[in-house]
Amino acid sequence: MTFLSEQASSYYESFSNIFLDLYFLSSGSFFPITLIFMVVFSMLISKFGFEGFGIRRIVGKDQVFNFFMTAYIALAFAYLIYPNFHDHIESSVSMMSKSLLSGNALYSYSDAWPYSVLVYGPYLFIFEALLLTTGLPIIEASKLLGFLSILGSFILMRILFKKNLSLNMLILILPAGFFLFWNRPEPLIILFTLFSLYLSRSLLSIYSKLLFGFSLGVLVNLKISMLPIALLIFFFGVLFSKLNSKSMLQVISAGIFSLIVPFFSHQIDFRDYAEFIFSVSTEGIDYWILATNFIFFILIIIYTKPFLNGINLSVGSISIVNVLFFLAFIPSIKPGAGIWHLLPIVFISAFIIEKSKVKKELFEGRHIFNSVCMLASVFLIYFSFILFSKQAYWNQVKYELVSIEQEYPGIKMGVTDLERYGETFYRVMLSGDQFDVPAFMDLNFIGQKETEFAEKLSNCTIDLLVLPNSGEPFSLENFYTKKSLYSNETKAKFNERFALIKSFNYYNVYQCAP
Repeated sequence: MTFLSEQASSYYESFSNIFLDLYFLSSGSFFPITLIFMVVFSMLISKFGFEGFGIRRIVGKDQVFNFFMTAYIALAFAYLIYPNFHDHIESSVSMMSKSLLSGNALYSYSDAWPYSVLVYGPYLFIFEALLLTTGLPIIEASKLLGFLSILGSFILMRILFKKNLSLNMLILILPAGFFLFWNRPEPLIILFTLFSLYLSRSLLSIYSKLLFGFSLGVLVNLKISMLPIALLIFFFGVLFSKLNSKSMLQVISAGIFSLIVPFFSHQIDFRDYAEFIFSVSTEGIDYWILATNFIFFILIIIYTKPFLNGINLSVGSISIVNVLFFLAFIPSIKPGAGIWHLLPIVFISAFIIEKSKVKKELFEGRHIFNSVCMLASVFLIYFSFILFSKQAYWNQVKYELVSIEQEYPGIKMGVTDLERYGETFYRVMLSGDQFDVPAFMDLNFIGQKETEFAEKLSNCTIDLLVLPNSGEPFSLENFYTKKSLYSNETKAKFNERFALIKSFNYYNVYQCAP
C-alpha cells in the first residue's frame, strides 16, 4: 500500500510539474513566443493537407469566446473565495487600501516605515477601500473589485463586438490569465477602456460627454502610462461623434477633473507620487520583456493595419493612431512589466476592426485564434488545479496566523525566502503597520534602504516577529535586481537581537531581547 501511495504521489508531482511548465509557456512573457511557434506549426500542418488546429467547428467563434469568458468569470469567482492571494503585490494593494481607510497617507516616498508606495494611481486604492467597508474579510473584499470588473467587461465586450474578426483579436486577452481579475489595476483598466470605447460611439448629450471625459480621466489616473490609450480613445470619440471645439473642451475638462480630484485629499500627496513615478520610470529596460512584448505588439499591429483604412482615416490620422499605439507600447518594457500592459491595445484594435467597413475577411486568423484557445485552455486547467489543490493548505496557514496574533497581539510579519513567501501575504490580516515587502522591492530597486526598519529591530521598537518556519530569515531576493532585498546590517541586527520563542506548524515567532 505504501508503494502504491508513493507511486501516486510521484505521478501527481510529475503531472504538476508538466502543467507548471505548460502554464509558464502559455502565459506571461513566454506567451508571444509560444504563440508564434504554435501558429507556425498549425500553418505547416494545414499546408501539408491535414486539418490540424483548423478543423472545422460546428460551433461559431462567438460561442467559443462566450465559453472562455464564462469560464474565466467562474474562475474569477473561485479565486475570489480562495483563501490567499496569488501574486505578492496584491497584498500590497490591500495593505495600502486598508491604510487609506484608516486615515493614513497613501504615498510615502521616503526611507520611512512601513515603505508602502506603488506606481498605481489613487483610484485603485479608493475603490478597494470602499469595498473594504462592506465588512467582508480583507482578502476577499480586496479581490471583489477584480471579479466585478471582469463581469462588467464581459457585458461590454458582448455589446461592442460582433464580428468574427474582432473575436480573433479579442481572444488574445485570454492567456493573460488571472491578470484579468486580480486586485491590481488591470481589471479596472480593461473595464474603463471598454466603457470609454462604448461611450465614444455616440456623444450627443452633455451628460455622455462628461461621462466620457470622466472615464478617460479615471483610466489615466489608474496608471499614468494609459495616457496614450486615453488620447487614442478620445481621438476616436472626436472622429465617430464629430465633436466640435466646445464638445471637445467639455470632454477634456471632465477628464482633467476626474484625473486630479483624488489628489485634493490631504492623504494623497501628488508630489511624493510624481517623484516616485519619475524615479521608477528612469530605471532601465528589461530586454527580455522588450523582445517578447514587441512580438506581441507587432502581431497586433499587423493584424489591425488593413482595417485602419476601413474607418475612413486620412494618412495623417493613421499616423497619429500608430504613434499613440507605439507610445502605449513603451511602458510595457520596464522591469516587472508584462503583456498585460498591452491588453488595452488589444481592445482598441478589436474596436477598429469592429468599426471598419471592410467586409471581406482579409485573412482568417484561424491559426492564431485556435492556438490562443489552446493556450487559454492550459491556463484554465492549471489555475483551476492550483485553486482546488491548495485550498485546504492555505486555510490551515491562515487560521494558524489568526491564532498566533491572538496569543501575541501587535506582532509584525517578516520574511524568509521565496519558497515560503506566499505565507507572508497574510500580513494584511494583522493589525497595525506591517513592512510592505513587495512595495519595498520597488523602493529598493531605485536605491532606497530599510534603515528605519533595521533601527526598529535594533532598539526593540518591533518586539515580536512572525516568519515562515523554514528558510533563512530575511534572505528573500529583490525580484528586479536578483540581489538580497535586505542589507547585511538588517540581517545582523535580527540575528543579534531576536530569539525564537515558539514554533508552530507553518510559522515561527521571534522576540526581541532588550
